[in-house]
Parts: sequence; structure tokens; C-alpha cells
Amino acid sequence: MRRNILLALVVLASLGPAWAADEDAPDPGFKAQALKETCDPPGTLDLAARDAADRTCQAYLRGVADGLFMLGMMQQSRTPICLPEDGPVSPAEAKSELEDYLADHPEAADHSAGLATAFAIVAAHPCE
Repeated sequence: MRRNILLALVVLASLGPAWAADEDAPDPGFKAQALKETCDPPGTLDLAARDAADRTCQAYLRGVADGLFMLGMMQQSRTPICLPEDGPVSPAEAKSELEDYLADHPEAADHSAGLATAFAIVAAHPCE
């Protein structure tokens, strides 16, 4: 399963430039240009809007960095990953799983938030 995830990431990364030119390519959702504009908003925005854009930029970049860090750590620990096949875990479910995990593993509170959340989600969905 883990190899499949890594292979999918490599394939998606390598196809990214090809998809940019393909009209039938999947919608990438939040596009790089939108992130660029969020991280470097126009000077005409008021201070509150600039602060909101900066928080959004930082949160997005932190999420990507944490995701890659988590992927590396999960790979290194050889933790089996068996997530639901019907779609990703919802934010509400992830929050609940993190709360349960931290209650059972209080030492994890001082670790990376991304890694603790990843382990919480994986622990809540054990492989059969």
C-alpha cells in the first residue's frame, strides 16, 4: 500500500507538466498561481485581508511540508497504512482521531503536529 502511495505521488509529479497542456486533465483544484497570489497578495488589500492571506499561505505550505515529512517518517517506520477506500478521512473525523490518540499517547503532544495526526489517523484505521 505504501509503495502504491509513493508511486502515485511520483507519477502525479511527473505528469503535472503534461496535464497543464491537456484539456482533459483532472482539475488540480487549488492551483499554483492561486497559491502564489495568496502568498504575495496585492498591496491594495487592507491589513486584515493581507493577514488572512498570509495565514492561508503559511497554513497551506505547512500542510504540504508536514505531509511530506509525515510520508517520510511513515515510510521509515514501516507503519502499514490501511485507510478507508471510499474517500479521505474528514477533518472532523481526523480531529476526533487526533484527540483520542493524544489521550492515549500524551507524549505525542510534543511531536510534529502533522506526524501525530498521521499516526492518529492510521491508528484509527488498522489494517485487517
